[in-house]
Amino acid sequence: MRALIIEDEKLAANRLARLILKNHPSYEIVHTIDTVRDSVAYLKSNESMIDVIFCDIHLADGISFDIFDQVSVQIPIIFTTAYDEYTLKAFDLNSVHYLLKPIDEGDLNKAIKKLESFNEDYSYRDLQTILSRFGKDKTRRFLLKSGQRLVPKKETELAYFFSQNKVVHAADIQQGKVYMTDFTLEQLESELLSQHHFFRINRKQIVNKDAIATMRPYKNQRLSLSLIIPSKEELVLSREKVNHFKEWFTSH
Repeated sequence: MRALIIEDEKLAANRLARLILKNHPSYEIVHTIDTVRDSVAYLKSNESMIDVIFCDIHLADGISFDIFDQVSVQIPIIFTTAYDEYTLKAFDLNSVHYLLKPIDEGDLNKAIKKLESFNEDYSYRDLQTILSRFGKDKTRRFLLKSGQRLVPKKETELAYFFSQNKVVHAADIQQGKVYMTDFTLEQLESELLSQHHFFRINRKQIVNKDAIATMRPYKNQRLSLSLIIPSKEELVLSREKVNHFKEWFTSH
């Protein structure tokens, strides 16, 4: 089986490719693409060379459904997404496979097994139905813990994530209220958060660029950040990350 991966987060794309090849060595990853524009161009010329597409919903320049507004593909698609399972029932209603991030190896194998027994022609109309159900909202959402409650938050509503006592917390961008999460910083960095808005500044913290108020030099050639909300934690970039951070901040 020849697979195309459409994913704008390099670490997530590499991990997905490794899992596919580890468990299904007969598969071939023919190409990896990170934008809507390049995906459209590639599929217009190479669709016949592809047997399956693994496709993230959120890409560098838009939402992946935009691809299928421009190209009528007739091959199976396995979507990867951080949407919650309730919303994802829309996929089941249209016989489209999906994987919920962070991708579980067992779930990947089940999806591929289902794919290999999939005999019906893939329907372009299914994508249009999904598109109408999901709309154009490209913002990822999280269910965060506050006591016994689960609180839904968009990623744009979160100022930063930090690890404390082996638990990752998230701070609200409006008031600085802190919530608990079920994720690791590695999962957030590589698979769940938009790399255009969030940056891992050190081993224990990930910051939303929209929450940054000021930056100032810090000892040992590091950089200290102040946020638009109060923060009990000191936010200091590792020295080796400073140049990368400046380039990221000004280019996204």
